[in-house]
Amino acid sequence: MLQYYVAKNGLDLVTALDDALKSILTIDSTFTSPSIASNNFDKTQTYNAAYYAMFLPGNGPRWSGNLKKLKVNSAGEIVGPGGSANAIDTNGNISIDTCTYWNACSGVNDGNKVLSGGVLPTLRSQLKNRKIYTNSGTNLVNLATSSFVSSYSQTDLDWLYGVDVDDDDNDDSTSDPREDMMGDPLHSKPLAINFGSATTMDVRIILSTNQGLVHMFKDSDLGSADYSVGSVSESWAFIPNELWGNIPKLRNNPATGVHSVYGMDLSPVAYTKTDSTGKVKDAWLYLGMRSGGTSYYALDISKPDSPTFKWMINSDSTGFEDLGQTWSEPVVTFLKGISDPVLIFGGGMASAQGSGQAVYIVNAKDGTLITKFTDTGMGSVVAKVAILDSDNDGNTDRIYSSDISGNVWRMDLFGTDKDKWTVFKFASIAGPAPDNRMFFAGPVVAQTEFNNVHSDGATLSYQKIPYDAVTIGSGNRDNPLGLSIKDKFYVFQDRNVVTQNFTTKPVTLTSMDLYDVTNSAPSDKDGDIAFGKMKGWQYSFTAIGEKSLSASLIFNGKVYFTSFVPPTNQSVDLDSGVCGFSGQGRLYVFDLHKGTRSYSQVYYEVGERVPDTPQIVIPKPKDGEKAEAYIIGVGKGECENGECKGTIGLGGGLNTNKIYYHINE
Repeated sequence: MLQYYVAKNGLDLVTALDDALKSILTIDSTFTSPSIASNNFDKTQTYNAAYYAMFLPGNGPRWSGNLKKLKVNSAGEIVGPGGSANAIDTNGNISIDTCTYWNACSGVNDGNKVLSGGVLPTLRSQLKNRKIYTNSGTNLVNLATSSFVSSYSQTDLDWLYGVDVDDDDNDDSTSDPREDMMGDPLHSKPLAINFGSATTMDVRIILSTNQGLVHMFKDSDLGSADYSVGSVSESWAFIPNELWGNIPKLRNNPATGVHSVYGMDLSPVAYTKTDSTGKVKDAWLYLGMRSGGTSYYALDISKPDSPTFKWMINSDSTGFEDLGQTWSEPVVTFLKGISDPVLIFGGGMASAQGSGQAVYIVNAKDGTLITKFTDTGMGSVVAKVAILDSDNDGNTDRIYSSDISGNVWRMDLFGTDKDKWTVFKFASIAGPAPDNRMFFAGPVVAQTEFNNVHSDGATLSYQKIPYDAVTIGSGNRDNPLGLSIKDKFYVFQDRNVVTQNFTTKPVTLTSMDLYDVTNSAPSDKDGDIAFGKMKGWQYSFTAIGEKSLSASLIFNGKVYFTSFVPPTNQSVDLDSGVCGFSGQGRLYVFDLHKGTRSYSQVYYEVGERVPDTPQIVIPKPKDGEKAEAYIIGVGKGECENGECKGTIGLGGGLNTNKIYYHINE
C-alpha cells in the first residue's frame, strides 16, 4: 500500500495527515515502472533483465532506497534466479517468497523488502572503498583524493560513504555500514546500458536518489539465457557540489514527518552512439534534480569506469532565466542543420528561480542554448515533451508539450532558420471547477490514419485521413488524493500533418471538438458520421477523483494508459493501525482511432499503487518461436490459477508496417 504525506511548495507527496505525520507508516514502495535495457544488436528484441527502483518512507527527510533485479522469461513471466518460479504476487508486488538476483538469500528471501538484497550488500561491503565524485569547476574530482573537500567535516564525508558515524543502529559501533546507506529514488527510474558486445555483455545501471548521489552499478548478467544469481558492484557515484549542504540535514534526520530534502530525483537519460557492430562508442549522461534544484548536469560515460564532466546549466545560466525546478526529463534527438545531438526539455516546475514557462533546445555536447519556445498563456512545462519526425528524414521537426494549466503546445521546426520556427496552443482543456484539469504527464504522439465517414444526406463517402494522434491524460500530481476534479484521457487528431511556418495560428482544440467515448465508442453508421465531424475522442474517468499521472503508451494501434483512484474515505486512525490512503491503480487499453475497448473489461486493476507508464519488454524466444512483446510495470499482470505473470501480452512482437502517408512538403 502507498501512503502520501505533506510536501511543501506544491511538491509531490501531498495531503496533510495532521498529527499522523509523527507516526508515518513504513511501506516498501516503488513509483516507477521497472527498466529494461535496449538491445543494440537486435532491434526486434530487448534484453530481459528488469531493474526495480524501490524506496522506503521514513519519519524525516531521510528515506531509504534500493535497486533490485528480476528477469522476464520467454513466456513473459517475471521470474527470479532459475527462471521458472513467478516472482510477482497477486497484489502486483515482488513476492515475499522471491529471492531476487544478486542475493544469495541464505534461507531468508528479500522479496519486496527495501532494506534487504538488491545493491545494498555490495554498497555495505565497499563502504569507504567506494569511488564518489563531485564537480569542481569543469572537472570531476574523487572525494578520496581531492583537496576540494578538505573544508568539509570528515564525519560528514564518512556518512556519505555509508558509515554509521552516528550509531543509528545502537550497536556501539560508529565504523559499520548504515542500514539506509542508499537514498530514495522517489521518481527516478533506472537507466540500463550494455557497453559490451552481443556475446560479452557489460551492463551498467544508472540510478539517481534524493540523497544527492547518482549511482552507476555493473551487473554481471551474461544475457537472456543467464538465470544465475549473478553479482553487482558499484562502479562509482556522483554528487553535485551544490548538494553538499544537504548532508548535515540528512544526517540529523529530524522527525518532521515530511520528505523535505530532495537531491537528484529525475530519471537519468543518455545519448549513445554505436559503431558498425552495435557496440557503444560514445555515451553522454544527462541528470536533472526535480524538486532538488534548477540544474541539469551532463557527464561523459563513454568509458563507464572513468566518467568525466561535460557541462552544467541552471536558472542562472544565460538564456535560462525561466528555468524552474528541473522536472522535465530531457529528450535526445537530432535537428536538421545541426551535427551534434540536441536535448529538448520543458522549463520545469515554477520556483523562486524561474517560472518554468518555456521549452528549451540545447546542444547536447556542450549545453549551449539553441532556442527557447514560450508564448502567452503557457504554464509550467513539467513533463517530458513528445517529438516527431514528420517527413521521415531522421531529424525532429515538431515538438508537443503539455503544461500544468491544461494546455498542449505545438512547436514547428520548419527548416534550419530558427526565425521560421513557430509555437501555438494546440489544445486546451482547463475550465472552472470541477473542470480545472491539469497536465502533469507528457503527451505521446504517433503518425497514423483513419477511415473517415461523411454523409451528404443521400450517400456515404469514405476517405482515409492522415493525422498525428496526440494522447494525454489529465491529473494533478501535486494532489493525488484530490476528489473534486473530473479528469479525462484525451486523443487529439492533429490533421495539420505538414510541419510548417504558421503565419496564422490554427484554432485551439477543446473538449468540444472531441467525441465522448465514456459510455461507448462509435459502433454504427450514425456514430461513425458523428465521429467524423470531431477531432479525436475523450474518456471521462468514472471513479471519484480518478486521474492520470503518467504518460500513455501507443503500440500496434492501441493506446495503453493508466490512472490512479484515491480512496473516497480518507480518514486514518493510527492508534488502531488502520491506513485509509492506499488507492488503486488501473490500466486501460483502447483502440487508438476511436476509443473502442480492446478487452471485455474496461480496465485492469494493477494494485495499490500510482502506476507509471507501462514499459515494453520483448524477451528472447525459445528456439523456433517468434518473439512476443509484453508490457511490464502493470502490477500483477495476467493471472491464471493464482499464478501471476507480472506482464500483459501485446499480441505480437515488432513488425514493420506502413501506417502513414507522407505528403510532399
